[in-house]
Amino acid sequence: MPIYESKLVNFNFWRSLMKRFIGLLLFLMFTSISLIAQNAPLKISLQKNVDTDLLTGRSIHKIYITSLDDNLIINGVLVNRGHCKIGWKKKFFPLKLQYSKKMMFPTTCDIIEISVKTNQDDWSVEY
Repeated sequence: MPIYESKLVNFNFWRSLMKRFIGLLLFLMFTSISLIAQNAPLKISLQKNVDTDLLTGRSIHKIYITSLDDNLIINGVLVNRGHCKIGWKKKFFPLKLQYSKKMMFPTTCDIIEISVKTNQDDWSVEY
């Protein structure tokens, strides 16, 4: 009987330790996500169904990129990993934006992912 009780105490110890570990892991995960988001030098936003393309009848969506840094250089914008065309051609890149300046990129694709290549790393958002 005493051997069984010691195993029960040992189980409670491990269960308690596991709860603390999971709590710490969740805390670190949410903290790191918020730190990554705070360090982004830009904000990517999407306005859906703004208008209709008269030639194709498809909905037009607008992608907005706002600079949160004084010297942001946009080297390219990819929508759906390059499988979707945007209203700007490659000849407009690199594009320099000062703090709070915004650029709009129209598209008629159903947007799943937007990736922006900058001088400060690549940034993506999924919808």
